[in-house]
Amino acid sequence: MNSTYKMPDYIIKSIMKKGTNRSDIIIFAISDLDLMGYFGEVCFVVTKEKLLIISKVINRNKKNSNDFKSLKIDQYSLKSLIEIKAEELIFGGRLIANVNNELTVLSRYTNIKKSEFSDLVNVINKLVENKKIDYNKFSNKNEDNLCPKCKTLYPDKNRNVCPKCLNKKSIFIRLLSYSKKYKFRVSLIILFMLLQSVLSSIVPYLTGAVFFDEILDKNGLIYGKIGLGIALIVVTNFLILFTNIIYG
Repeated sequence: MNSTYKMPDYIIKSIMKKGTNRSDIIIFAISDLDLMGYFGEVCFVVTKEKLLIISKVINRNKKNSNDFKSLKIDQYSLKSLIEIKAEELIFGGRLIANVNNELTVLSRYTNIKKSEFSDLVNVINKLVENKKIDYNKFSNKNEDNLCPKCKTLYPDKNRNVCPKCLNKKSIFIRLLSYSKKYKFRVSLIILFMLLQSVLSSIVPYLTGAVFFDEILDKNGLIYGKIGLGIALIVVTNFLILFTNIIYG
């Protein structure tokens, strides 16, 4: 199999049910957006005779947008693809094909997938035109850029860091260990952050309940002391600005 990187197991199982063996696959690519522009995986598998598109049918009625009901598999005969091209957009691109004289958008993807879909289009066009394909050019091209645990392409090809599998708790503890010699400064910053949060929550109370119910209302505890109310609001806002300057 000549591919850009290892194929997920659920893709292999789904195409085998459609009568396509793993050895039949020439190249494949996985987009990181669906046709609606939502983040999601759509896999494109190319054999000598057809193009298979495997996508997850997302149940967007549920709060969890990752929940999917089943896999949808569309297949096109390469003979029906009169023209296929990767169109570049500002924030990514889309795969467009002329299928039986009808222009069809097959996929959308972000900039990180541009080269992958460019390779896919080149291979498909060469198969349609019966031209020779240099398989070594595409075989295992991004093997090292794939997370071994979840099989997701690394966002930065120069750093083998997967956001999905990253242990955020251990990173936080590691960062804390670096701040030991700055205990006083870190504690001071945290203190001022908390102080600013408290003061920020007081301002609406002063401008609302205190000003109208206690100062302007005849039955209020400090009725008529408008100057005092304004002074409290100004001082509180000044303290918020001061704490922001200290830790910011």
